[in-house]
Amino acid sequence: MERSTLLSTVPTMLCALIALAVSARASTITITYSYAGTATGPEIVSGTTLTADHLLSGSILSENPALNAAWNPVTGQDHDLIDLTTGIVDGSVVFMFSNGEELFANQHVLGLDASIQTQTLTFSGGTGEFVGATGSASGTASLTSDGYMVSGNGIINASAVPEPASATILFAGLAILIIKSQYSRQRSGDASVA
Repeated sequence: MERSTLLSTVPTMLCALIALAVSARASTITITYSYAGTATGPEIVSGTTLTADHLLSGSILSENPALNAAWNPVTGQDHDLIDLTTGIVDGSVVFMFSNGEELFANQHVLGLDASIQTQTLTFSGGTGEFVGATGSASGTASLTSDGYMVSGNGIINASAVPEPASATILFAGLAILIIKSQYSRQRSGDASVA
């Protein structure tokens, strides 16, 4: 590669990398949620532990109407281990958003033997914008004849992702590099023919 080509390529690459680095951001999303779970089969009792699986459907809403349209309705599934001596539920939940992304959570529910149960969700990653997500939410739960209903609120700390504008700048910078490289090769070829 010619020195002049190298000198013009390096600043372009640096600009593209800086644009990508500056615009990558993490976001905290405030949410409210409401969903119902329906048992997928018989519960299994082993000693003092009851295992139950549910399909869920409902909504997770943010303060952003465009995000709400992309996310909802939400479906998913959970896998719960219920301690029959304490009435405590510990389990895992996978929320599946309409846009195809998933959010993973651990669930802890207290008070199955009381009229009102308290639920805590701890977010532990996912797919798409939820890769590496953290945060938590809490609410109340109530048992139904074939499952449960829950509602509450909390926050999701989404991992750093480039904004769409950053991706556009990055791809434009790469396109410029390719064009400059091809132009330099053509110029070098023309000079060797003469």
